[in-house]
Amino acid sequence: MKNKLEADPRQQTQLPQGDSGATGFAPTSILSHLPADVKILSDFIQRRHIPLMDMVEVVKTLYPRCDKSLISKCAHGHETGAMLRRDAMKALQVHFAEDGQKPPRKPRRKKPNRLTCRIGDALFAALQRRVQVTGQTVQDYLEALILKDLTGGAS
Repeated sequence: MKNKLEADPRQQTQLPQGDSGATGFAPTSILSHLPADVKILSDFIQRRHIPLMDMVEVVKTLYPRCDKSLISKCAHGHETGAMLRRDAMKALQVHFAEDGQKPPRKPRRKKPNRLTCRIGDALFAALQRRVQVTGQTVQDYLEALILKDLTGGAS
């Protein structure tokens, strides 16, 4: 009589075949086999930095009981097995289309470059007194001082 483990094929485990040698470990990653919906949802959250609550508001228009935890479970579908329906994914793709995104803003400063220096307490107190007497800001005072030095002392 054979052992029950040997007779029942459901109880036997098959090791994946591969070039990994005698260990039986296949070098493939589970992340490369994720469904496209999970990849798109992960892309929205991680790379495009779209907040979960914004995504929940879009999906709630189709499914009113959707919440943040459900979106999170679907984003980790490779671990939880949960997936969004195709119509909800389509709604997210349409709403958060890259074409509609605004490009990053350019700096709007007139003077975008910054200078920094450290000075002692006595020198700083003298600078503050000088600035108060002239009615300038420290930035204006230093800018005028640098301009005077670079132009050769003519002011």
